[in-house]
Amino acid sequence: MATSYLLFVLCDSKKTIRIGSIGTIDFEEGVYVYVGSANVKNPMSRVLRHLRNIKSLRWHIDYLTSSCKILGALVCEGLSEEEAYEDVSKLQLLSPHALGFGSTDFRSHMAHLFKFVSYSPDPLDEVRNILVEKRVCGKVSVIRNNIA
Repeated sequence: MATSYLLFVLCDSKKTIRIGSIGTIDFEEGVYVYVGSANVKNPMSRVLRHLRNIKSLRWHIDYLTSSCKILGALVCEGLSEEEAYEDVSKLQLLSPHALGFGSTDFRSHMAHLFKFVSYSPDPLDEVRNILVEKRVCGKVSVIRNNIA
């Protein structure tokens, strides 16, 4: 069964970060949402890896999570990374950020990183409610990062 995740990252101030082979990218203050695939033997292990403070910089998202705070993730069972991207890219509360970020497997996708257009008091719940309402995922699990 396909499984994807949405990782929510808060940059509490403007940052300029070198992202692997993409180069230097500016990140304004705000909440970012990354669309990823958890199609591995243990899907939760992929998500929990992102929540760790110490990890090797392997994927584009690792560079961002090393500089900004991870709020948590939504894990969507029954939804592939490509399907998750299609659904997230249609949400008007998000806009694509950083051309090519996280989308090297899908050249037709602008980026797998999105930024909230405006402030949201609880971005995880806001997106989860939309996914549940639209019945996009078979099951949506919310993982909040309680590490300050």
